[in-house]
Formats: sequence, structure tokens, C-alpha cells
Amino acid sequence: MTYQPNALLANGGRFGASPNSVIANLFDSGQTGFGPILTNLDANTPLVLPTLDVTVVTVPKVFQYIQNGPALFKTLFETHMTQMSGLEIEHTIESETVPIGRGGHVQHAPTRQVRSQPTPTCTWPEKLGNIIWNFGRLWANLIRDPDTQAATLSDIIPATTALPPHVASMFGAEILLTQYDPTYRPENILDAIFLTNFMPSNLGSHGYTFDVNQVSRPDREFQFTCIAQCNNNTVAVAKEVAKAKQLHRINYQNANPVATGIDSSLRGEGMERLMTQLNNFRNMNV
Repeated sequence: MTYQPNALLANGGRFGASPNSVIANLFDSGQTGFGPILTNLDANTPLVLPTLDVTVVTVPKVFQYIQNGPALFKTLFETHMTQMSGLEIEHTIESETVPIGRGGHVQHAPTRQVRSQPTPTCTWPEKLGNIIWNFGRLWANLIRDPDTQAATLSDIIPATTALPPHVASMFGAEILLTQYDPTYRPENILDAIFLTNFMPSNLGSHGYTFDVNQVSRPDREFQFTCIAQCNNNTVAVAKEVAKAKQLHRINYQNANPVATGIDSSLRGEGMERLMTQLNNFRNMNV
């Protein structure tokens, strides 16, 4: 295939994720005008978005009072969650109008830009011990006990221990969502979103049922509220986090095999047993 030497522009400026980001050379890559220019296909390469990378930056402080609480919180969101939906952030330009002529036409004057607030829904396949459901219910109960509507943490902190009023960081987490490109190189990060004041709003139901002809494998879907932040500096932070993670250095083609030999309890069985019998049979006929 023909190589296009000017397919990429090294300094994307205001049109890149950061001023020095690499972007496509749109000036020489248009393929939907009067006709295509097939020698310029490199610059017309479509963008492919891998799934977001999730990094828990801070956990609710209340989990610090629970044994293994911060570690469990981080691993559930980073290595067990299968989906996070509801992340849409829509930008809307609002306007006011004045009449133009007498035919019903109006002129729009922009008044403000509004960004929608994401409402994430996170999904986990339930694990042994019902741990995902217990995690969500614990978090909700620490925010407000469903029977008393109190947040005393009575079963975690002794009643005789001083406990200051709860602030937002007591129950809210901060999560960084990083949009890599397929190279997973820190310098090629496309965007990054911080979700702060991240806390549950709806845990759904436990999923228990009675039906003599049915069994179930439950998924847990928890809805959350949060405040989203997305700007030049969130991208800069994401690049530093990506440099620490070094995801682009992982090579699964060199991953260790699940086993390096036959289990000792199986030695001499199966095909080995058959080969021993065949060798003995052969020796008997020599």
C-alpha cells in the first residue's frame, strides 16, 4: 500500500488532546469530496477507541476504617468491573431569539453552554460469597443507615471515639477515566475525565428468586452520581498516570504458561500408562 509521508501532523495545537499531540492531516486526506485520492488513505485512517482505562485515584475515607477496604475498593473497579455506562457528557448551546421580519423567522443569540452531568452505571458479575452485593450495601449503609438514617459508623468506630462531621470525601471517591488510542502509549492519549464526588445512588435489588425450574448467575448493576471534570490538565495527569502504569510494555506473548509440567499425582497415568504397556508388550516380543 502507498505510504503517505505527510499523513500526520506532529503538533495538533488546539485541535489535539494537548498542543504537541499528533493528529491526522485533514488538509490532504479528504476522500468524500468530488472523488477520492487513494494515495492519501493514511491520513484518512479512522479513529478506533479502545475501552476506557479505569484508575481509582482516591477511595472514600470511610473505607480506611475497614480492613482491606481501600484495596478491595480499587480492585473491584479496576480489575473486576465489566461495564461502566452512562458516561455521556453532552454540550448544548442555549440561545434567546428575536423576531426577523413578519414571517415567523427568528435570530438566535447564544446565551450559555451547558454540559450534561454523567450518571454512571457500573456492572460486575457477582463473585463467590456475594461480595459485590455486600460491598455496595456496606457503602450505602455507611452513608446512611436505612433504619435510622444516621451515619454513626457505630459498628466500625467505637462510640467513645471522637468523630468529626462527615464531609464529601468521607463517602465519595475519585476515578480517572483515560481514553487511550490503540498504541496505549502515554503520549498518544486522546482524552481523560475525572469523576469526583462519586457515590452510589441506586444498588438495585439482591436478585434472589424462587423458581423450581430456574437458577441464576447474577450481575450487579449499581448507579452512581458524580461530578465530571475534563480539560487540558486532566489529560496531563492521565499521561503521568499512564507513564507509571506502562501498559504499552506488557507483552502477553511472553506470559508464563498456566503450568510447566504434568502434575505429580498424574504421572504414569493416561497416555504415559499406555506407552508403558506398549513398551512392555514390545519387549516381550523381542
